Order: sequence, then C-alpha cells, then structure tokens
Amino acid sequence: MRLSAGALPGSDAVNTHIDIEAVVERNPDAIIKVGEDGAAPQWQAPGAAELAARKQRLAARPGWDHIKAVQDDHVLIMSQYVQGGAAKIIGTLYIAKFLYPEQLPDLHPEDVFRYWVEHYQHKEYQPGHTLPAFPLTGAPQ
Repeated sequence: MRLSAGALPGSDAVNTHIDIEAVVERNPDAIIKVGEDGAAPQWQAPGAAELAARKQRLAARPGWDHIKAVQDDHVLIMSQYVQGGAAKIIGTLYIAKFLYPEQLPDLHPEDVFRYWVEHYQHKEYQPGHTLPAFPLTGAPQ
C-alpha cells in the first residue's frame, strides 16, 4: 500500500485533489474518506445518519458503482476529528483495523479514541465518528 505523495490519482506533495475518474480506472479494493468537503473539523460526532449520507454521496459519483470497494461495501468514512491534528495516530489505528481486521484482533481503535478524548481532550466521549462503527470493548487502553 502506497501512502506517499502522488499515491492518489491527481495528488502530489502539495495538491490533495483526487481525480475521481482515475479512481474508477484503478478500481480499488478499499476506499477511505476523511471529513467532508467544506466541513470544519469538530469534536461533536457527525453520527451514523450523516456518515451514511456521506458514504452515499461518495458512492453516487459517476462510475463509482463499478468500483470493487463500493460494490463490496469496503468503504470507511471517518470524521476529520479522528484523523486530524494529534489524532492522526488514532485515525491510523482505525484504518489499520478496517484494512486488516484478521491480523489485528487485539486492536480496538474506538477504545483508544475514547481514552484520548476523555484523558487528553478533557471532553465527553461521543460515538459516531466512523462508518462502519467500531465497538468499544470496555478494556482500558
């Protein structure tokens, strides 16, 4: 998996615009979407309904119904809050668990996120920052 600059169609070290036609041509097995165009990152969770609407808008792009990831429902939608700033490591945990659940059975990103929100952000934990949702195990992280 390449995550370096230029790995995404239409991107480079400065430009993160993605050519949606090139995505169709590459036919990825998985798609990960962070945030929403024009939406500011915020602590409050967008919730399941908003994340589902974002996923639906993504899948409705021209030609995307032919992409394997969309057909197989292998799409991860994340709020900007779990992937921005100091939370980048938490977003990476969600992505790792999404892509490799069998190899990471003991990884529980929602538990890590909850701990980070409560202990470092001093905020009340809110579920609803990812679709699919990741369960809490209740185990301390």
